Amino acid sequence: MPGYRDLSANSAIAKLKMDITRLVILRSELEKGALFHLKEFSESLDEGNIKKSISDYHALASALICGGYRRVSGDLILDMIMHLLLLSEHPFALMAARCEMDEALYAAMRSELSIMQSLSTLDDETLLRLISDRHQDIKSKNRQFKDNAAALATAAWGGGTAKQIDTNDTSSVRIQIPVTLPTGEQTALHYGEAALRDEMVADDALSEMYNRFMDTDDWRALVDVIWNFHASYGSGVFLRSRYLAYENGFLHAIEEPEKLPGPYAQAEYECALNNLVSFMRGRTPHHMAIYGPRGNGKTSFVLSLAEELPELRIIIIKSFDRSSFTKLMDRLSKQPLRFMILLDDMPDDALLGMVSSMLPKNILIAATMEHKPASSLLSLEIELGYIAFGDFAAMVEDGLNCLNMDYNEQKLLPFCEAIEKSESGLTLSSIKKAQAAILFKNELTL
Repeated sequence: MPGYRDLSANSAIAKLKMDITRLVILRSELEKGALFHLKEFSESLDEGNIKKSISDYHALASALICGGYRRVSGDLILDMIMHLLLLSEHPFALMAARCEMDEALYAAMRSELSIMQSLSTLDDETLLRLISDRHQDIKSKNRQFKDNAAALATAAWGGGTAKQIDTNDTSSVRIQIPVTLPTGEQTALHYGEAALRDEMVADDALSEMYNRFMDTDDWRALVDVIWNFHASYGSGVFLRSRYLAYENGFLHAIEEPEKLPGPYAQAEYECALNNLVSFMRGRTPHHMAIYGPRGNGKTSFVLSLAEELPELRIIIIKSFDRSSFTKLMDRLSKQPLRFMILLDDMPDDALLGMVSSMLPKNILIAATMEHKPASSLLSLEIELGYIAFGDFAAMVEDGLNCLNMDYNEQKLLPFCEAIEKSESGLTLSSIKKAQAAILFKNELTL
């Protein structure tokens, strides 16, 4: 695939401007981020504005370094391009995630891959060379303009004639403000070896995709591979994490939750897990209500289920709004994945009037609340009551052992009994209170 390194400055600038102009699938990216600054850079050079092109180069470098593009290849420009093609929710990715085919989008993506592969050959040395060569070209034309002006003046004084300046060649009469070209070490666009430097849920598939981009001679051959990738793993944020929060109309990744401690509510846990397994196998979901006293681990109970099902995505909603919820359902219905929506501390009237047929088949709702649900949509009701004292003491002990701390075992039961007397019922919050009492009121050796 021909690139920019072997082209003359004028040819490379013309090609760069034309490549950027031809973008269709990623055209919205020209309004922000690194592609915006690359567009500005090409226009500044084309106009002969050397001073601005230097500023645009450093704005581009800043966007590449600080713009959130995933570091994988050791080349900041290639990172940006692969990030936009694989991790952004552009029209082709969304089409493939819906397992649909639009021939016009397909053809545009194939053409876009050729353009992006060409852009991937840019590097800091090439970009800085374009600035330097364009500057020298303008200086040469300015000298020619001055020589022509001197010849005209001499001819006028001597009564002779001189060759006229080509008035159509506007570049030959450009007057440049003096600029100082950058000297010394400039911001480099390479940083190390190719490697994954963070973790995403789709990394097995993403690693294969990164290798294909770095090893393929003609990226147009990857259009089907990219379609299959999004059709299998989804698009955008769903490639990044299994655990997501939905707030103010936006989805964002969250850290994996802590494991549910001890033997608490095993029968209820197995009931919920069996329901989820059935859902993951494509059967009609039974939406769940998990209810019980505050502090007894209802949220942790739901989140822990995901550990058993690595293909399941969990989305947490803490503030329910029906309009926003409907938009989220529509978005999730267009992904090839299966989702459990956790409505945490759901209001009693949140789902009233809603029936299962109104929800996409790839969504299961798990709602937590203090009392039995009012909505008939939540057909599987799971009550998490107070913890029995024997289980409570065992869970306190297990938690202390996991912390690898020494404590006076003889005082474990008295502390647990004291907590039981002070509480109306034992919950997971009671376990944390007992552990803190044992650790900070007891003589403790770390």
